[in-house]
Amino acid sequence: ARNTGIEASTGKWLAFVDSDDWVTEDYVDGWNALEQPITYLKDKTLWPISLYLPDIARDKAAVAFAAALITCLLPILVYLNCQEELEQGVAASGVKQ
Repeated sequence: ARNTGIEASTGKWLAFVDSDDWVTEDYVDGWNALEQPITYLKDKTLWPISLYLPDIARDKAAVAFAAALITCLLPILVYLNCQEELEQGVAASGVKQ
């Protein structure tokens, strides 16, 4: 079915939605506003990781893994040192007035 859709398409962009996906009415508008313009950035370092992650080769996997660990370090430290405050903030945000 997807191949038939691809062959029949005439537009520039395709979005595949499966029966188990949840899509709101403004899904495409939201994607166009956020993700699509990012793909036109010439500097790939400004792209979100979802766009350039597939380009990581095996020979650079160790560097990518180290970068991911370094990136996660600060949030982990904040969580470990401020867990009670974070939980209070989450609980407070769920209170409706």
